[in-house]
Amino acid sequence: MIHKILSALWGFMFLAFAALQYNDPDPLIWFLAYGVITVVSFVYLKYSLPNWALIGLIMIYVITAIMLFPDEFGGVTGIMSDEHPEIEQARESLGLGICA
Repeated sequence: MIHKILSALWGFMFLAFAALQYNDPDPLIWFLAYGVITVVSFVYLKYSLPNWALIGLIMIYVITAIMLFPDEFGGVTGIMSDEHPEIEQARESLGLGICA
């Protein structure tokens, strides 16, 4: 039962994450990234999902997060600018890590 409660909480959290992407420079990519996890979380409430599918999804998110992480970590706080794209890359990478 605890898994179902956690899945519902994660589902609503990722739904909120997806909704907050409206002002992102590339909102469709991030809406899709968070939307997939939202759907998976809510589907798990009703159905059991195969382990291979979940592991595959985790691997996609982990690999993408690693590839997106900036070469020079400049933190995640501060104002996004063209001079410091590593801040946005770090934020996006960490968001994918949360999805994983």
